[in-house]
Amino acid sequence: MHIVIEKIITDNKEQQLSHEIYSKFQKRLENMEPTWHNIPRFREDIETIASSLGFLSKIPIDADRRTGKTIKGQYQGIGYNVQFGNKEFFLGDMIKFQHLYNQERINEVLYVCMTKEAVRQSYAVSLVTLEESMQLIEVFSKIFTFPVYFIGIDRI
Repeated sequence: MHIVIEKIITDNKEQQLSHEIYSKFQKRLENMEPTWHNIPRFREDIETIASSLGFLSKIPIDADRRTGKTIKGQYQGIGYNVQFGNKEFFLGDMIKFQHLYNQERINEVLYVCMTKEAVRQSYAVSLVTLEESMQLIEVFSKIFTFPVYFIGIDRI
């Protein structure tokens, strides 16, 4: 499987997005056999990789759990999500990450999604893509101020 990496570093801090977990995650993804015909199963396989690397799952965004809202997971100060859903979910994901970043509960984000070409070849429509995510992060750069390590899953 082909992987595309994009990094959004804030405040010119070179130590951002340098944790070894990123390369471990990437290597495990590159060695997996994707289930392109079953996108929910594909997402679950990636979530299993995250869990095996030590990511905790379903992290609440509020300490008292009033809202029931969560992020997919967290590893130390790194929040993460695998988003193979509708592109409208992207901004909601970013709002939750920004909230956790503002509370200093995370320092950066690992975000896994498909590339535009992978979505096209999967005959899916309106899914989150790496390219559109990068554009939106740029447009909202004054709002979303946390560093992001994007992993785009490509289908070559």
